[in-house]
Amino acid sequence: MQLFAKRYPQEVCGLVLVDPLLPGVVKKSEEFPVWTRGAKRLFFSSTVNKEIDAIHQTSEQVLSLAPIDDKPIVMLINKPSGSTAVGVDFGAFNKDQKTRELVSGLYPKAKRIVVDSDHRVQRQNPADVVNAIRNILAQQPPGNSATE
Repeated sequence: MQLFAKRYPQEVCGLVLVDPLLPGVVKKSEEFPVWTRGAKRLFFSSTVNKEIDAIHQTSEQVLSLAPIDDKPIVMLINKPSGSTAVGVDFGAFNKDQKTRELVSGLYPKAKRIVVDSDHRVQRQNPADVVNAIRNILAQQPPGNSATE
């Protein structure tokens, strides 16, 4: 969604990012620890493997395009509060200060909404997703071609 919105901003009236994977967060798959690369091949389909392998390249494309700060953006961020919530890393994520600063500056005007959910926010909290979309649409001027 981020790549499409930045590549074709005239086609987008706003953006709702649901538990977004922000550019720069995931390492190149060849930089994953050996055990993570092995588990990826063993447990995921070839299609999912290709998608994971393309994350870094897609991130680079998103970062190379102009910002879309003139559009309303809502980020639904999952933060499970249950006692069984466990953070998962597998050595696949960049957690350095430079990456944190990059990510925090990507969408400075975005409205951030934290929801008590797992990664599947749209399944666990569909009303939050629908409300975010409706709020974006409500901000559009009449006759906006991106909403028609």
